[in-house]
Amino acid sequence: MKESSQGISFFERTLTLWVAACIVAGILIGQYIPSVPA
Repeated sequence: MKESSQGISFFERTLTLWVAACIVAGILIGQYIPSVPA
């Protein structure tokens, strides 16, 4: 049980970074490849 709580803790710590990276990636894809959102 202790290992899974460490895994969740790692996931929770990096979740904000993953969300920010996905937002930035989505904006860049929309800017440079305009056919993707359509």
